[in-house]
Amino acid sequence: MNLHLKSKENFEIAQYCLQKKAYNCGVSRAYYSIYQKIMGICEENSVNLHGYSRGDDKYPHGAIGGIFSIMIKSISTKQVKDTTLLDYGNKVSSLQRKRITADYKIDMIAQSILKEEIDKVQEISKFIDTTL
Repeated sequence: MNLHLKSKENFEIAQYCLQKKAYNCGVSRAYYSIYQKIMGICEENSVNLHGYSRGDDKYPHGAIGGIFSIMIKSISTKQVKDTTLLDYGNKVSSLQRKRITADYKIDMIAQSILKEEIDKVQEISKFIDTTL
């Protein structure tokens, strides 16, 4: 699916941005890599988003942490603790908030933040891959 390819591409660009010291762009790409992965999985599995969708905005950015939790609950055959879902949902939401800072705020993203966000994306992706 194209969303998985986009997700992979955005993650690779986030890593490239780290090398090029383009930390704001890197955080934005790191977020979009996980956002697109979640969207792709939801689409492939026809996940019912229980009212998260708003008109044409099927995957609102502000609700991506909740959408992540619904996706895991809907698809996973493994038992996942609510606290684990909350923790990973918060990590997804944190990525989204950092992306807002990177894209729209005056504050600049530091190298250490981009490194943390890249690590976070890898951790979330691994959790998704091993849980679904």
